[in-house]
Amino acid sequence: MRRTSFLGATALGTVAALHAAWGLGSPWPMATPAELADVAAGNDHVPDPAACFAVAGALTAAAALVAGAGGQSF
Repeated sequence: MRRTSFLGATALGTVAALHAAWGLGSPWPMATPAELADVAAGNDHVPDPAACFAVAGALTAAAALVAGAGGQSF
């Protein structure tokens, strides 16, 4: 795997893990869920866990594709 593919897949995987943590209720890196909602969504309510897990799943799939899953390598 090329270095750029590795870095891209790692970045996408990290963001996927963050969305999964948010789905589990963690407000990290903010102190409270209200602060997280304000910074991330620009309003006063955090998206529901299903939405966070859906984004985490999509990001995980994207990371796998960038890493070369599917057998196509450039």
